[in-house]
Amino acid sequence: MTMAIDPDDTPIVVELVACPASLPLPPLSPAGAPGEMTWRKDAWTPDEIATLRRLFADDVPVTEIAEVLGRGRQGVRDRIYVLGLRRHSQRPWNELEDEELIRRYGDEATAGIAADLGRSCMATYARAALLGLARTGAPP
Repeated sequence: MTMAIDPDDTPIVVELVACPASLPLPPLSPAGAPGEMTWRKDAWTPDEIATLRRLFADDVPVTEIAEVLGRGRQGVRDRIYVLGLRRHSQRPWNELEDEELIRRYGDEATAGIAADLGRSCMATYARAALLGLARTGAPP
């Protein structure tokens, strides 16, 4: 009986060598500071992020935050997600929001209603239950 040695089973020998004491560094800009990053049209400035954080903490609806920042609602929602912000609203419901919820609840998707009211879906479901609203069918 003859055995063949599989070349993949042979040990690999690696030799470790010392790293040079210093590696060459890339050249700095003339002022000695790193170069600027390329400007992007959709980049968020530190001021915009600070404003977003402040407004979000104040329970301002996403639609209004987008208007203040001059950005799209979906872009603001994306940045809120990227920053890891979560809304734990203490803002009470007012009469106008209740009327809007009563008017739209059976006919539209709850996620859309919640987004327009600046509330979470769970908060919207809870408020609808408290108001005695029930879904009659799935929205179109």
